[in-house]
Amino acid sequence: MQTALKNNKKMDRFRHRSSSIAAAGVLLACILCAHAIVPNPRSIDLTPPARLVVAVPQPSPAYRYTFRHLLSHPKITDHYDAIILREAKKHHMDPRLVKAIIAAESEFDMKALSPRGARGLMQVLPITADEMKMPRQALQTPEGNIAIGTAYLELLFKTAWRQNRFHAMDYADAPPWLIQRIIAAYNAGPSSLHRDHWVRQTRGYVKKVLLFYQSDVATLRPASRWNFLGQLASNP
Repeated sequence: MQTALKNNKKMDRFRHRSSSIAAAGVLLACILCAHAIVPNPRSIDLTPPARLVVAVPQPSPAYRYTFRHLLSHPKITDHYDAIILREAKKHHMDPRLVKAIIAAESEFDMKALSPRGARGLMQVLPITADEMKMPRQALQTPEGNIAIGTAYLELLFKTAWRQNRFHAMDYADAPPWLIQRIIAAYNAGPSSLHRDHWVRQTRGYVKKVLLFYQSDVATLRPASRWNFLGQLASNP
């Protein structure tokens, strides 16, 4: 009888200890789940899925000549800065990136027209205006052209964020490999966001935008506080 009582007491202690361990396990699981639900944006893995579209570019003599030529005409290169700043702020974009795209697309020529029908400063197609739910005739004005082009750029950022699940990260924290893909997508379409290989023309376009971005041509007056791609030179 006494042996049975001792055995029962041992079993009770074992059950109590097992229950405590199980409860601790449940608590630990809850803590881990809570941290998984709200990730720290700074802890997101930003390792490139493949490679950069282009290596960090260095300006050739021809590009340096273009930079000097544009900078010698500030009434042209800086004429649209107020519009760029306004639309970039509205769409949460880097105004230097917007201005670099304008420089690469049209060199600030509002009358620019491509063989495919892309128009104005940001070389926007009429169908893109339709997609942004804006009137096509708006492409004929600097305000409308920059508004539609910047809205489309924001759409590419949103698509890239959704594809890479960067919901907790700001656009300003975008890694260089993703910024390059977004630039490529502005030129060649959204499929460029998830490609690992790009045609020569697209690579050349990305290089051109990056070179303009790194130059004083993309500087806005007054100077902008943004610097999306400044990390490219130090973190390829």
